[in-house]
Amino acid sequence: MTASPAAPGRLPGVALALVIATLATAFSALVGRVVFGMAHSPVGPVLLALLCGLAIGQSDTLRRYTSTGAEFASSVLLRLGIVLVGLKLSFASSAEIALRALPLVAVCFVVACGTALLLARLAGMRREFALLMAIGTSVCGCTAIVAVSPLLRARSEETGYALACVVLVGMTGMLVYPWLAFSAFGSDFVAAGLLLGTTIHDTSQVVGAGLVYEQAFGNSGALAAATVTKLLRNLTLVLLLPALALWSRREAVGGATPRFAAIPPFIVWFMGMVLLRNLGDWAVTVGVLPPRTWLHVGQWAALSSEFALTIGMAGVGLGICFRRLPQLGWRPFGVAVGAALAMFATSWSVLHSTVR
Repeated sequence: MTASPAAPGRLPGVALALVIATLATAFSALVGRVVFGMAHSPVGPVLLALLCGLAIGQSDTLRRYTSTGAEFASSVLLRLGIVLVGLKLSFASSAEIALRALPLVAVCFVVACGTALLLARLAGMRREFALLMAIGTSVCGCTAIVAVSPLLRARSEETGYALACVVLVGMTGMLVYPWLAFSAFGSDFVAAGLLLGTTIHDTSQVVGAGLVYEQAFGNSGALAAATVTKLLRNLTLVLLLPALALWSRREAVGGATPRFAAIPPFIVWFMGMVLLRNLGDWAVTVGVLPPRTWLHVGQWAALSSEFALTIGMAGVGLGICFRRLPQLGWRPFGVAVGAALAMFATSWSVLHSTVR
């Protein structure tokens, strides 16, 4: 039996992402301590790893050897980091954030979908492609696009366009929105997290933005608020998938209820980590678990999560080629940008009206 080339093919890309993440972490700490004299560097390792990956990833020769490993880092390792973020969330704080986020998520969902569908119609795009762009923008980025594209009978090139647009717009938001959130809400990390969680597309991008915010401004809590808010958006797939299956009436579906396996497994693992965190808190409260032991577990999880996320973001950067962007065309990208701006303006306005 011939060995599969996939596994050894991952090694160069994962190793390069690991090196980038290690150097980014060290350089971020050095800049924070030496240049700014701060415990939390305003130039976080996640941001540095992403930018470094983007710069290195423009080499066609290098990408040929690292693409498989970079994809592994930007998916599996990144989601591992997201799962470990669950150990930072308690039910009490998560429930409070969720209650505050739910109406905002609903409003942003309606605005983003409506804007995307309107712009797509004006641009003369296919209805199925328009729905794909609308759902990718308003729900959960790449996961939603991959999950609903078979139900919408989207063409392969349309799915690829939608994925690329969501990644590009969401990546821009990940780099820019943390600074806008801080300028708008200052030390109100919950409001900042709500803004990030409702306006950035993919879960990994939301987590990256929350981590950039915390690392830049030394304000713990924005990542948790952004993650909880984003998970509310992700869970709309539970209702959306059956509704789209009924709407499309595809023979392949045959009227059966779609499998909920389309919901990303890492979300289930994430919720498991949240449950474990709260069981640990309860065990400490009743005296079953030593507080020091549980504190060390939390510190290990936080460090591991941040480093896994940094490796994943290096992989994301390595996988993007700027020269391929003109192939996307202006119409899908214009729809994605328009819907994203409408969603950001809505979230910003609602939060401002409630915070001040």
